Amino acid sequence: MGLLFLNPPYGTGVSDKALIGNQERAEHLEMAFLRKSLPTLVYGGILVFIVPHYAITAEMATFLARHCRDLRCYVAPEQAFAAFRGRGPQVE
Repeated sequence: MGLLFLNPPYGTGVSDKALIGNQERAEHLEMAFLRKSLPTLVYGGILVFIVPHYAITAEMATFLARHCRDLRCYVAPEQAFAAFRGRGPQVE
C-alpha cells in the first residue's frame, strides 16, 4: 500500500502475558496497531499515524525512527480537535 492512514484505538491492550497477570507486559493499542499495520506499507510509502501526544512513548518513537525516514510530527490544538468529535451522518 502506498498510503497508510491510521487512527488506532487508544489505551492499554492485552497481551498473552497480561492474561496471566503480568500487566507491565500489556502493549498499548496504538503500538500494537502500528506493529501490525506498518508491514503493509510499501517501501517509499506514506504513513499518516494519528495519535494523542501522550501515546507517543519512547518505544513508539524508537520504532518509528527505525522503520521510517523523513519523520514529521504535527500537533492539532485540543480545541480544534474537539470540534470534530461525535460528527457523522444523521440517522433517522
